[in-house]
Amino acid sequence: MGNSGSRGRRGQQYSDKKGKRKSHGRKASGAGLGKSPHADAVGGLAPVERSRLLCGSDDCNVVLYDLAGKNIVQRWEGHTRPVTKVCAAPGGEAFFSASRDLSLKMWREGAADEVGSFRGHELTVSAVAVSKDGSTLVSGSRDYSVRVWDVETTKLRTFSKISRNIVTGVCFLSSQPLFVQTSEDLRLRVWDSRAMQTAAVTEHCFVHLPLSCDVSPDENYFLITCNGFEGTGCEVMMWDRRAGKMLHSLEGHIEAVTSGCFLPSLQQSTFPAFAAATASKDGEVKVWDMNAGKEVESLSCGENLLSLAATRGDQGDFIAAGATSGSIYSFNLRTLEPYLQLKGAP
Repeated sequence: MGNSGSRGRRGQQYSDKKGKRKSHGRKASGAGLGKSPHADAVGGLAPVERSRLLCGSDDCNVVLYDLAGKNIVQRWEGHTRPVTKVCAAPGGEAFFSASRDLSLKMWREGAADEVGSFRGHELTVSAVAVSKDGSTLVSGSRDYSVRVWDVETTKLRTFSKISRNIVTGVCFLSSQPLFVQTSEDLRLRVWDSRAMQTAAVTEHCFVHLPLSCDVSPDENYFLITCNGFEGTGCEVMMWDRRAGKMLHSLEGHIEAVTSGCFLPSLQQSTFPAFAAATASKDGEVKVWDMNAGKEVESLSCGENLLSLAATRGDQGDFIAAGATSGSIYSFNLRTLEPYLQLKGAP
């Protein structure tokens, strides 16, 4: 296991009178200010090429936002209940949203309305991911099912339903028709999207509920973030796919770690070559050295965070976190300095 409770050079911990840990992380208050494109909690963020973000919110809207240009590119309305998660096909060919209205929708830049709808789930659609070639969509739900869809036809290809498999996250591997899935049954599953009868890998490897998952660029590691409260269970975990074991279980957040992603390797950046970032209901974005298994930076946003994404482009590289108020906080990915704060409801 990696170093637990590691202290970052700027994310040093201290205790208040009640014994809770707090952080002296960088404040987002130095960022430029703008108005959020959303009027309610931002539970879904996904990177899009050219320094853009795809955002999904409890206000039922999906928004394509240009961080470099600081403007809304397009807003889509169509869901009748909150949007839970979003994802984008490579190259921005298509955008996808999952919702509590039991549907998934497909959008295209320039098209005012949805260009496709995927229906079949019986409860909230809680996770969505698209394959790297943009041809296959996978979704997970609280109805215990994982479903694989054909993007072109919007038809269901195959699905699997396992008792207690309440899906919390899905993520495709880049070079294979495989995807990883986390669940409230405390299991990590790897599926072959072509044949869903039985998961290729099933590991019972969690103590606390996993809330999100991501795959490293080399496809050898899975990043999992976990639920928790007052410092218990608020873990960031890295699973070694080749060895079939947990490599790191990192502590530092003091509330549920709602989202996480591996960061791209950048020249002249302030963080290590193999790094990840996480967002938490404790109001902080943390950056981790995943080789050393320790925290290296803490960025304080001051309110509950629900989603996280890192986006790149010629006009800038950014990391952004969505909050319960509808605010979106972004930081320069190279320097980790505050960049833009899009304010939501007070």
